[in-house]
Amino acid sequence: MIFLGSGLGTFYNKYINRWPYKYVIFGGAMGWNIYLSFSVMFLFIGFSNTLIAVILLGSLICGFIMSVLYNGINNYVNECGKIDNKVGAYFGISTCIVQCSNIVGNAVSAVLI
Repeated sequence: MIFLGSGLGTFYNKYINRWPYKYVIFGGAMGWNIYLSFSVMFLFIGFSNTLIAVILLGSLICGFIMSVLYNGINNYVNECGKIDNKVGAYFGISTCIVQCSNIVGNAVSAVLI
């Protein structure tokens, strides 16, 4: 679902640049947390048709919010890289951090669940 909103990056960039990056990234991170809570909601409540519909709708909405997060991160890294002309290095570091956090998060969830 996250890739559904990613194609709207050029549309988002008009609005992302109006806000400070700390607010954009924080708001996107809240969308990520809501997405994760929808992902584990069935563990506590159980399966039902209503819950599945709520999870799908919530994941769709959070996909758009998370695409704002990733566009905001990319814009921030781009602005930081322009300072000393090392945009490629900063994008590499940013991608490494994001992917390492995915690996650690998946490992922790595999152990806990």
